[in-house]
Amino acid sequence: MVDGDPQAQLLIIGMAPGREELQHDKPFLGGAGRLLWKQLAKKAGISRADCYIINTIGEWPGGIDGNPTKAQFHKWWDAFDEAIRHSQAKVALLLGGAALWRFTGISGGIEDWRGYLVARDECSALTRTIERMGEYKTSRKGKYQKGDPKLEKIKSTAVSPWPPTVE
Repeated sequence: MVDGDPQAQLLIIGMAPGREELQHDKPFLGGAGRLLWKQLAKKAGISRADCYIINTIGEWPGGIDGNPTKAQFHKWWDAFDEAIRHSQAKVALLLGGAALWRFTGISGGIEDWRGYLVARDECSALTRTIERMGEYKTSRKGKYQKGDPKLEKIKSTAVSPWPPTVE
């Protein structure tokens, strides 16, 4: 879920959309969003139009604790990376532990990082399992025929694609 101007100086990354966001297909429209925009305008003179806004996933979070699940992160992985690549922001504001992890690879609670600036070289690589259909090469005890589909799982490691303008 993405909104705003990719040329904006401020990139805001949230965890996942809420009910209002899903209805309108825009991030940060609900109660937390209204509070965010009120405080940004009041304290820093920043409006929604001054930002490029992204959520780590584009659906209601499925975790018991209200966070996205691993499956949801993987489902929305490429869309998130693509949205980040379009950003020309100089600063990224990460809201929530899921946003911190997905953008930087840093695990743990976001409260441990409150007030800190995280540099690109402090980030960790993220590991992702990609599933794809392959083929069996030989039959095994008559169970599989050559060419039968086989689900392959491939582990991939990558660093989040920070916008090149963010130091």
